[in-house]
Amino acid sequence: MKIIAQYENFPVSKPEPIRKMFKGSDDIKAHPDPVIQEHFMDVYVNGAFCFDLCSSPVCLEQLVAGHLLTQGHIKSIKDIEKIEIKGLAAKADVILAKGRKTELPIESKDAVRIAAGGGEKAKKTGLTPLPAMKNRITGDAARRKNIFTQAETLYKSSEVFFETGAAHSSSLSFEGEIKYSFYDVSRHNTVDKVIGQALIDGADLSKAILFTSGRIPLDMIVKAVRCRIPIVCSRSAPSGEALKMARICNVSLAGFVRGERMNIYND
Repeated sequence: MKIIAQYENFPVSKPEPIRKMFKGSDDIKAHPDPVIQEHFMDVYVNGAFCFDLCSSPVCLEQLVAGHLLTQGHIKSIKDIEKIEIKGLAAKADVILAKGRKTELPIESKDAVRIAAGGGEKAKKTGLTPLPAMKNRITGDAARRKNIFTQAETLYKSSEVFFETGAAHSSSLSFEGEIKYSFYDVSRHNTVDKVIGQALIDGADLSKAILFTSGRIPLDMIVKAVRCRIPIVCSRSAPSGEALKMARICNVSLAGFVRGERMNIYND
């Protein structure tokens, strides 16, 4: 796959004038405060519009590759011949390998937001459960230790969050080693970015642990299943439909991983 990433170096945040007030006081303090920036980009596949993205303006090629896979447009990196993003990055052009076509001609609402149908909708969108395996987390002390380390490392490295209070982050680890970590204004984009980089590098996602800073909704479990990621963890909580899908598709799921505790929802 060829990647042409020759776009502007956009600021992640910009100082904006704000007025700060405190409880119990009428004093107003004016000063600049960093505000996270959003970037909008249309993605075309083989010359036809496929979907648009709103994201932090960094690592856009990883975002495009990951989104194509996690949303079911492609099956593997071999489906992509070229990703090209230039200039102001208002448009990304994706050329598929000869004989390949997108599984979904446009972003399918049914393929992304399938909460209403649970397992039946999962079947309709082509999800294949992961191989059944019990106690991936509860039966492996070393893996639990690695998950706690991954949680702590991701939190401490969240510089854009500490600066703006408006960024999420995700990381992928393999056998205890954190190999990929990205931030974004959207928690879904952080997942697409880490998966996109792993896809570009040819990493085996079936051996990965995905850790994310935000809550885990249903479609994040769907992303993991499509990419064959067996373990998903978060500092926050999963939704009920996410837990239901994790059980249906054999995904180990842990939430509230912080300090010295975690809640294991499915294993």
